[in-house]
Amino acid sequence: MFSLRKAIAVVIALCIAIAGGQVIRLDCNRDFQTQVRNAPEGAELVGSMDCTFTLSQEVQIGKPLRIRNFRAQLRPGLGNTAAMIISSRGVQLFDFELIGNKDTVSFEDRESLLRVNAGGFSIINGTFVNSSRDGITVVPVGSTRTPITGGSIRNIYGYGVERDVVAVNSRHGLLTSRIYINGVEGYDSAQKGAVEVADGCQWIFVQNVYCERCFYAVSIQDHIRRERAGDAESQIQANHHIRFYNIRGRDLRYGVISETSPIGHSDITYTRLEFSDCRQAVYLRYMNDVSMRFLQVEQPKTGSPIVLAEECNRVRLSNAVFRNSRHRGIAIATNDCTELYVGSVVLESDTQFWAGLRVEVPPSLTGVPVTTAYNRFEAARNGVIIRRFRG
Repeated sequence: MFSLRKAIAVVIALCIAIAGGQVIRLDCNRDFQTQVRNAPEGAELVGSMDCTFTLSQEVQIGKPLRIRNFRAQLRPGLGNTAAMIISSRGVQLFDFELIGNKDTVSFEDRESLLRVNAGGFSIINGTFVNSSRDGITVVPVGSTRTPITGGSIRNIYGYGVERDVVAVNSRHGLLTSRIYINGVEGYDSAQKGAVEVADGCQWIFVQNVYCERCFYAVSIQDHIRRERAGDAESQIQANHHIRFYNIRGRDLRYGVISETSPIGHSDITYTRLEFSDCRQAVYLRYMNDVSMRFLQVEQPKTGSPIVLAEECNRVRLSNAVFRNSRHRGIAIATNDCTELYVGSVVLESDTQFWAGLRVEVPPSLTGVPVTTAYNRFEAARNGVIIRRFRG
């Protein structure tokens, strides 16, 4: 009896393995969702970029599948509907384009083109056009009570996406962690930008981002009102261990921004940032243990200061260069921050800043909360200004 059970198990495993290697050609004349639903677990579905699926419902991917080389668009006027939803671990999407319908749906009916509700995914070489919300939204679903752990997003392009090209979120007390994002380009996202990390994520790695004509390049965010920041339930929206590397942009409102509350966001690093024609290159607020290295700012617009940190603790800014600027305001400013280090910052001779660094200190704080070293502020009218403000 035992040997029979074992033989049956072997046969089942072989059938799964054979199905897992199956390659299925997608037919543009048939319903996309039906073809995905009928595919065996582990199969590879291959389409053609020469034809476009028009979707009247979302394509639900509820099993491990590999889908590549396809183009799909939402039907005009179809609201509250994603193009695709990943609800199983082990889904892989390659070489595809998703087209939204933001010009034909209301603000209330907007939805992301691709929603990812499970971990262990790979999304590679994807283009997102005209989305009414995000291009990709990674977020847990409360009904499953399953956190999202692990996932790779690479070589993503967004054109005219209403909000973020890639948004990674925790929600419902469920953690999103260990997501690797490499290569995102965003163009003309007036409300948001290329990448957002929000609402309690951990160990998110973002690198090689480029953005033009957007509100920002990258953002860290929560959705807690300041008066609720002390609540225990609010602390779960604090983001920790976030890494940004090689972030570039031009013609932005912000290069880097933190839209955050004082709930303990911590261990955030930014390395190699380049921004030009931005109103404000960096705005940090309510952040702890922040490191920013190798920042280059060129031709900043009229906003002042160019780099601003407010109510942050343990912030280190080093190896920054400001150049080609007629800006007569302040290069770097901090407001009510503690344990600051500003070092190896250079204002090139073609800048005209009024001050290199301004530090505003509350009267309750004794001493000076900033250490400076190896800065070259000679091009500014004033080097470092320490000012105490009224409580």
